[in-house]
Amino acid sequence: MIEVKFYDSVDDNLLDFAVIISKTNGKWVFCKHKERNTFEIPGGHREKGESIIDAAKRELREETGAVDFTIQPVCAYSVKGKTTINKTEEEETFGILYVADIFSFEEIHSEMEKIILSDKLIENWTYPLIQPRLMEEAARRGYVSVIGKKDGFSIRLAKAEDMTDYYEQNYCPLDKEVARLTGCKETFTKEEVFSFFQKSLEDKNRFFFLITAPDGRIIGESVINEIDWELGCGNFRIGIFQKNVRGKGIGTWATEATRDFAFEQLKLHRLELDVYSFNPVGEKTYLKAGFKREGVLRDAVMDGEQYADDILMAILEEDWKQLKAGK
Repeated sequence: MIEVKFYDSVDDNLLDFAVIISKTNGKWVFCKHKERNTFEIPGGHREKGESIIDAAKRELREETGAVDFTIQPVCAYSVKGKTTINKTEEEETFGILYVADIFSFEEIHSEMEKIILSDKLIENWTYPLIQPRLMEEAARRGYVSVIGKKDGFSIRLAKAEDMTDYYEQNYCPLDKEVARLTGCKETFTKEEVFSFFQKSLEDKNRFFFLITAPDGRIIGESVINEIDWELGCGNFRIGIFQKNVRGKGIGTWATEATRDFAFEQLKLHRLELDVYSFNPVGEKTYLKAGFKREGVLRDAVMDGEQYADDILMAILEEDWKQLKAGK
C-alpha cells in the first residue's frame, strides 16, 4: 500500500525529490518518457550538493525544455510504501512539490520523448497512486488559480487585491435580479462586502473563483463551499452580476468548468446546490451540466409576496464520469 502525506515543511536533509506541476498559456504540461506509453508531471531526484530548488529548476528544464518560467513551492510531501524507489513497505521518501508557469521552450535533451499540453488532466498516469494526489493537494492549497478560459473570459481564484474591484464593479449597486435569484438582500455596505470577501479567502473549505471579462472587469463569481473533505462533498453556487453578459452562455460555461474542477482536481464525490423555482433558466443550466433533482422544499422561500419552492439538486462523481464519457 502506498501512502502519500503532506507537510508545510520538513528537514532539508530528508528532501530527495522535486516534482513540478506546470502550465503554459493555461494548459497543463505533461511529459512522456521514451520507454513508456504513459504520462507524468515533470520532476526527479536531487543530485549531490544540489539545493532542492535548483533540482526543481534543472528537472523542469531537462524534462520539458522550459527556458523562461516562474516557479514556487507548494508544500513538502512524502511517499511511504514499496515503489520503484522505495524497496520496502516501511521505507519513506520526501520531496517538495512546486508549481511553475512556463513562458518559452527549447528542444528536450533528456530521457523524455516529448511533452503534451492539455486543458484537462490526463488519465494514463505513470504514477497513478502518487501524482494525482499531488495535483489534488496543490488544488486544495489554492495553487491552481485559473480553471477556465473562453473568448477572453476567465475563471480564476479570487485574490486580496480584487476586493475593491469586486465591491465597486458589482455592489454599487447590486443588480436587483441578482439579489432576487440568489436570495440575498439588495444593498450591502462596503464593510460588509469586504468582510465577506476576506472570510471567503481565508476559508479552507471554500474555493472562491471570480469570472472576469476580456477587459479584466469582475462580472461574476463561481464558488465551491462548505466542503466536507472526509465525505467528499461540496456545495456549488454561482452569480453573474453584470446584466449585459447574461444570456450569452457565460453561466453555463462557468458552471461546467467549476464542476469539472470539483471532480477532476478536488476529487469530490458529490457536488450539490439549490435553485429557486422562479429561476427556470438556472435550473436548466444545472440540468445541462449533469445535476439531478433530488427534492423540493415546497414554499420554502418568498419571491416578493409570493411563496416559492427551493429545488435541491446534485451531481455525483459517477454521473460526472458518464457525462464526460458521452453516455
